[in-house]
Amino acid sequence: MDFLFIVGIAQAFFFALLLGRKKDKSVADNILLIWLIFIGLHLLGFYWDYSGFSSQHPHLLGFSWFMPIAEGPFLWIYAAALLSGAKRFNPWWLIHFVPFVLMNVSIYDFYLSPPEEKAQFASTLWQNPPWQAVLGNFLTLYTSPVYVVLLLVRLKRFRSGLRDFFSSTERINLLWLQRLSWGLGAIWAVVLGTYAYCRIADTHLPDNNNYYIFVTVSLFVLFLGYHGLKYENILVNYTSPGEVSEEAVAVERYKKSGLKSDDEKALLDEIKMLLVKQNLYLEQNLTLDDLAKALDKPRHHISQAIGSEEGLTFYSLVNQLRVEAAKEKLVSENFAHFSLLGIGLDSGFNSKASFNRVFKEYAGISPSEHRERHQKIHQH
Repeated sequence: MDFLFIVGIAQAFFFALLLGRKKDKSVADNILLIWLIFIGLHLLGFYWDYSGFSSQHPHLLGFSWFMPIAEGPFLWIYAAALLSGAKRFNPWWLIHFVPFVLMNVSIYDFYLSPPEEKAQFASTLWQNPPWQAVLGNFLTLYTSPVYVVLLLVRLKRFRSGLRDFFSSTERINLLWLQRLSWGLGAIWAVVLGTYAYCRIADTHLPDNNNYYIFVTVSLFVLFLGYHGLKYENILVNYTSPGEVSEEAVAVERYKKSGLKSDDEKALLDEIKMLLVKQNLYLEQNLTLDDLAKALDKPRHHISQAIGSEEGLTFYSLVNQLRVEAAKEKLVSENFAHFSLLGIGLDSGFNSKASFNRVFKEYAGISPSEHRERHQKIHQH
């Protein structure tokens, strides 16, 4: 079984090497590279403890004790780099690693102790644990789950804000970060479950349970490295890097441009007229920027005018027009030979799945049901 564990260590460093050789690495790529190396060292430190290597070489004791505390922050800053489209590393991100650094600094005297003293201390650690061990154990258990939950909330808010920028969000790929969050969350579910068992059974954490935890980590490394190498950009096929970021989405949603109420209504009427007159709503990847350029108006003016109508977003405005167009085509004899996919694509949707989902969202029924109802009415 040690083979699986060794493979996990090897693949962490292997994927880091492959990522290091990648051309034109982004800030997110560099963070992932460091994260993979860190996980490899984390697994290596545990394997030394698990195999007894640290006991034979006591100067290595404590090498990986507090490393779990840094896993959540790595996830957070990696996601931050992807969502922001950062061109440079933000030094403020390092603040997330303060607990990890402080915990290591708090036991510097242990690190500097002779090997014999370190071995003696480690052997009796949980008989009368010092405050560093108690606090470190608490942070190990709860830091990463907190970061996972916060990131999932952050992604939900980001996706909601995208509707102010894009008429279609299917290809804006947040799934990778969601899966990454669930993957790290699964690891800590195993960790928390194991520690809960120990508390209930009033026993210490057995070595074999620790083993299962880190085998789960090894599987996570495989997922992280393989998909991380392939991943490119959150807003692929829609915009140039940095044009729309998480910060831009948040700012645009609440930014007021100073337009008066009458000006908002007039501009909204102009927007609706242009969308229909030039059939802009039929463009599958239409964005707020495209509309602003067509009107020769600032983007934040367009955003404010659309937002002035209750419950209206750029996404809903465009897709309501698409659904109305699709309704007409579904019952038109000129489009009787069109498949549902053909009508969806001709109405501005980029896939059958998005056509069905959006149509049902605004019409209350599916496209096929709409066509069938019309056919039944005319048969009678």
